[in-house]
Amino acid sequence: LDLYIHRGLAYSLTNAFTDIFLELNLTDEDTYDLYKVQDFQYDNRLFGLLKSANFWRSRQLNVFNDTFVGISTLYFSISEVNYIRFGVFVSSILLFIFAKKLARNSFFFYGSGCSLGFLTSLLIIVFIMYRIAPKSLVRLPFIIGGWSLSFYALHFIWRNSGTIFVKYQKLLLAYFVTVLAISFAVCYKRGPPKDSRSHDIAQWTLQAIALILIYSSSQVGHLLTSKAYLQFCFSDGRTFLRRKIFPPKPRLLTEEEYEKEGQEVTRRELERLREFCRSPEADLFNFRNKEGHILEDEEDLYDEESGYSNQ
Repeated sequence: LDLYIHRGLAYSLTNAFTDIFLELNLTDEDTYDLYKVQDFQYDNRLFGLLKSANFWRSRQLNVFNDTFVGISTLYFSISEVNYIRFGVFVSSILLFIFAKKLARNSFFFYGSGCSLGFLTSLLIIVFIMYRIAPKSLVRLPFIIGGWSLSFYALHFIWRNSGTIFVKYQKLLLAYFVTVLAISFAVCYKRGPPKDSRSHDIAQWTLQAIALILIYSSSQVGHLLTSKAYLQFCFSDGRTFLRRKIFPPKPRLLTEEEYEKEGQEVTRRELERLREFCRSPEADLFNFRNKEGHILEDEEDLYDEESGYSNQ
């Protein structure tokens, strides 16, 4: 038995993007035993439960924990900087910084709407298949193998996804284009949101996704996430305090802007009056009989204030 001992690295920012993978070089998957624990004195009773060839060909280890592995043939690949992990981290930082601008960008609205529509279509297909398929056929994998067999089926589909795409590329391309066209049409009909609250919700959602990606892309995720959170609080808190302490002065309208605003308001209110007169709620009979809508007390008060009260 060859024994490999991985000593946990120092928990620091220098190892934030380090990855360690256990790579198995197997010639016969049924003639080996794998023992993976955090202490070499662990009970051997659990060793038999850890043997799973398909999922242990490549296994990521915790960078900062001690791990003891014993197996017949193995080698370790250590990446000082995982560029995929680093790329996700940088992209998440940029997403967090530019979330406010992206939430107000029309192109981003259509792109995210089409992506969400595509994912929704997949969920609808799964739901329809679940409703159409016999209940016994759907429950059979759970009864025989439980969740492990179901996850293995998903893993098998994922591993053979390339073959499926090549074999049914025309059908999948037609489905993809159709779903994107429908999603784009729905987004185009509704249009990008105009109110500030919708923009704020979109911005907070993007920043929450960015924080999750920052935490997941780094081995010291909570430190980097805390840094991004403090940056968020500092930037938004600074703007909030500046507006509270030094509120911006309201801009006065020019004479031309005042006249234009008066014309628009008058036109809008006249249109509302026309709609009300055409609605069933309007009592045209009393209106034609010139029934007053001003109360007697209001009329007396007006006469007193204007100096024309009756003697």
